[in-house]
Formats: sequence, C-alpha cells, structure tokens
Amino acid sequence: MVWRSGDQRGASRLGTVGLGGLFLKTPKPPAAGSAVELVIQVSPGTPGTDVRTRAVVYNVKPGEGMGVKFVQMRGEDRLRLNQFLHAHLKAGKIEGKGPSMEGPLPAAFVAPKENAPTPQLKPGT
Repeated sequence: MVWRSGDQRGASRLGTVGLGGLFLKTPKPPAAGSAVELVIQVSPGTPGTDVRTRAVVYNVKPGEGMGVKFVQMRGEDRLRLNQFLHAHLKAGKIEGKGPSMEGPLPAAFVAPKENAPTPQLKPGT
C-alpha cells in the first residue's frame, strides 16, 4: 500500500482494514485532518487492479501509524476492495474482527501477515 499527503509519501503495511477506512503502519504519519491519496495493490503485477481512494487522517498514533477514513472512492474501486477483503477472509489471509463472521462483510479486518512485500511509489502516481 502506498500513500501520499502533501510532501509526505510512504509505503506502509496495513493494520485494520474495512470498507470505510483502514489503519496504516508508518513511523511518521501526517497530522490528523490531513488529506491522503492511497493506492492499495490488490493484485500486484496485474494492470488495472489497484484500488485508488482519497482519505482523511482520522487519528494518529505517533511511531505506530494512522487511521484514515475513505472520503472518495469510485464504484469500481469499492467493488475491487470488497472482493479483495472477501477473498482474503475466505483464504484465511486476514481475520475478521467482530461478533460474527457469517453473512455480510464485517466492518473491519486485521491483516496479520508482517512479511508481505511493501509496494513502492512510482513517479507520477
């Protein structure tokens, strides 16, 4: 996952993920209230599969990361994110967080894999 906020750029691991927002692990997060552009690589190496969204930093944990709330996402990006979360939940790559894992997609997920490769920012993205 890559992000940009003003002059700050980063490649971060995901913490908690949901359809309304996510937590990004980064040692130097932007301030709460900052606008952030995100690129979530749901199928690295496959053209046209990145999820692009605009978000706002909702809370900051210095030295740990930032919680962001999605504020703008195209319908096709939301669909790809939803499919990504469902597939990873079913495959056991992420764990659901909440009272029940039956029925609709839960509000938040935890991505436990710490050894996944971190995507790099490309010029002009």
